[in-house]
Amino acid sequence: MLEPSLNLRSWSHFLTIAEAGSFTRAALQLRIAQPVLSREMAELERQVGARLFYRHARGVKLSPSGDQFRARAKDILKQIEETPRGLSDADNEPVGTLAVGLPPSMAGFITSEAIKLYRARYPSSRLNLSLLEGEECYERLVERHLDLAVIRNRPGQRGVDLAPLLTDHIGVFGAHRLLEGIPDVIGVTELAQLPLMLPPPPSLAYDLLSNELTRNGLRLNVIMEGNLWAILESVRQGMGVGVAIFSECAKPIFDPQIVRFVKIAVPPGIWSIATLAYRPSTPGAKAFSSILREVVDMLLASDQPGISAPHGTANHADGSTNNMA
Repeated sequence: MLEPSLNLRSWSHFLTIAEAGSFTRAALQLRIAQPVLSREMAELERQVGARLFYRHARGVKLSPSGDQFRARAKDILKQIEETPRGLSDADNEPVGTLAVGLPPSMAGFITSEAIKLYRARYPSSRLNLSLLEGEECYERLVERHLDLAVIRNRPGQRGVDLAPLLTDHIGVFGAHRLLEGIPDVIGVTELAQLPLMLPPPPSLAYDLLSNELTRNGLRLNVIMEGNLWAILESVRQGMGVGVAIFSECAKPIFDPQIVRFVKIAVPPGIWSIATLAYRPSTPGAKAFSSILREVVDMLLASDQPGISAPHGTANHADGSTNNMA
């Protein structure tokens, strides 16, 4: 049974240790002497009446009781943090910290424009933005590490409400001479013959194409793996053909006079704004969602190749779907 005189600061320190997986790393982050932190956690374990950590050679891991306490402590501390907002914010103006997760494919124009607009409109709100691959982004949202995320629609995404944001194709881009005579949409057979440069696994582009080619008994002709910036520079020099999710290419640095875009004939993906179904959205989450739509509308108006308004399904907390017009 919890004692009434609990030190909530020790709860916060507990969460830092759980995240770091080590008393030493946590002590460095918190700028606290490790023996002091160890004594604080020993007192916390005494107060809650359970062992919270298991120690091993490389650090610590949470016990089953520690896992339960982390979830409850995180939720309680977040509620305490958010309480003053509701009392002082009569106009629902975003304040405090907004935690957002976005896919790396939106790390360029979409992310930079959204940050710029949010900071200009809501300077009193702090933005904590993480670039995360799809499954990790979804998991961090349902674990309440994020207030809002943009994820690719997949079956079985329970516990979240999904509001479709854009439909995104995967494709290749390269110098016009390398793609001369190639139609605007190619199949996997034509794709396998191109000298490809793409992000290393695990990446959405790599996984989608590898799976598609394997089903057809083909292999990718990969001449280079690297990040988007390295691939872009190599494409500019005519060394090969890049592969990307098209929202990744939604950047002013892609000059259509130099680079041509070609879609790959695989099913497009629907990216949605995801929020927890059982928890009301904060003013910050609502504001950032609105800004994301504003930025995507800008892209759609500019006739960006490979991106279109969402057509498909919207998922709900129970895994059910509705058709989108």
